Amino acid sequence: MSSSSKIDKTKGSMIRSRLTLIAIFLVFLSPVLASWIYFNFADNPSQKNNGELYHPARMLLPDLKIDLVESNYQGESLRGFWTLLYVSDGDCSVECLQLLDQLNRIRLSTGKNMRRVRLLFLTGSDLDAHTTEEIVKVFPGAIGRLDQENIEVARKQLNMSDNVEEDVDRWVYLVDPNGNLVLRYAQDDDPILIRRDLARLLRASQIG
Repeated sequence: MSSSSKIDKTKGSMIRSRLTLIAIFLVFLSPVLASWIYFNFADNPSQKNNGELYHPARMLLPDLKIDLVESNYQGESLRGFWTLLYVSDGDCSVECLQLLDQLNRIRLSTGKNMRRVRLLFLTGSDLDAHTTEEIVKVFPGAIGRLDQENIEVARKQLNMSDNVEEDVDRWVYLVDPNGNLVLRYAQDDDPILIRRDLARLLRASQIG
């Protein structure tokens, strides 16, 4: 065997040894790399909720007598679904319409899980036909009217503290499939934060 052939074999053996060492190194490194990617780029399930948590969760839907003005759910109950809720003491202004449109976009962003999410808008005012039509365009959910007594019931349930009365229309609420208030968000919060919490709950939940 020529000296050049021996050199070629030696080089080939060294390359194979190096490749083997690199492969072993990557096997040991891959869990560390995967963890780094997960915690830096993926949703972290142990991450704190972005919204304010009702603790303990408090029942909402069964206590309200809602006069449905419009509904996209053909008589289906909102129980059994995750519900994004917005409540207004008065009429639905331009800002209200924009917020309702935003809530629908959050629902759509959940992809295949959007069938598990319902939309509910409650108002203390009589809506004229034009306003109702404008809401329906951007908000394929349920629209309900609350009389003064039930607006007060809603206010009591929605306020985070029993000692502090807050404007109910400052917030977006997330209701679980059992009718419990779970989280709330300021109406000017980034929609991505709501979407992240909702997506995490949909992944973890066995109900709804």
